[in-house]
Amino acid sequence: MEAGEVLANTLSPNQQIRDDAVQKLEKAAREHWNEYLGMLSRELANEQGQPHVRTAAGLALKNALTAKETIRRQEYQAKWQVMNQGVRAEIKNSVSFSVQVQV
Repeated sequence: MEAGEVLANTLSPNQQIRDDAVQKLEKAAREHWNEYLGMLSRELANEQGQPHVRTAAGLALKNALTAKETIRRQEYQAKWQVMNQGVRAEIKNSVSFSVQVQV
């Protein structure tokens, strides 16, 4: 299953499909954080992607990088700091591009 399909399934009215998609994303975030963030940023920047999928990617990316809880936010910041510079640059460029396109 491709990333766009999983992200679209997080918005499904069917609870079982939605739960399955959320579990897949959570597993990817836990086991392959760098790749997970890269995938989300690529989906966000994909101009041919469906708007609701791009929105889901943006929300998932935001939730993977920041949190209200101080402990969790610090954990995410620490992960970001040790992340491969190439992946960080890809994410920054994708997010920047997406913001420019939306405006």
